[in-house]
Amino acid sequence: MRALDIESSVRLKDLPTAFGARARAEYGLARCRRLVVIIIAIVVAFGAFGAVRQGDAQEGALPMRTMLVVELDTEAGNKQIADHSMAKTMEEVLGTLKPEAAYFHALHGHRAMTLVVDAPDEASLATMAEPFWLQMNASVEAFPCMNADDLRTGLGRLG
Repeated sequence: MRALDIESSVRLKDLPTAFGARARAEYGLARCRRLVVIIIAIVVAFGAFGAVRQGDAQEGALPMRTMLVVELDTEAGNKQIADHSMAKTMEEVLGTLKPEAAYFHALHGHRAMTLVVDAPDEASLATMAEPFWLQMNASVEAFPCMNADDLRTGLGRLG
């Protein structure tokens, strides 16, 4: 059972041990993700992302730090590894996106990566995700995010 299938009113301690450690961990991760989304929504509502970070202004553009969580399809990934094209594809994508940070890990038993990139505008989300969809048959999630300085700035605007 996936964590997202569990009713939000269920508490972690109430999950029977029959669900297993993985289901309990996924449930806890889902709760943390919901909390992060709520915090981001609050900060966005108060305009924390409306400001251009120092040194980022480009002809009036308002870049937004965005976290991409990419989960690769195992079959497509295995094929790329077998034909030795995975490294080239990753270099091309990373060269295009120029991430501030890139982390590679397992997610739900699949190869995955988390990239932090600057999105020049909302429309750029499509161009950031397409290479993963087309070349790697991956699922892509995008979240506006901030670093500690951005959070301080946003919280400072609250009052």
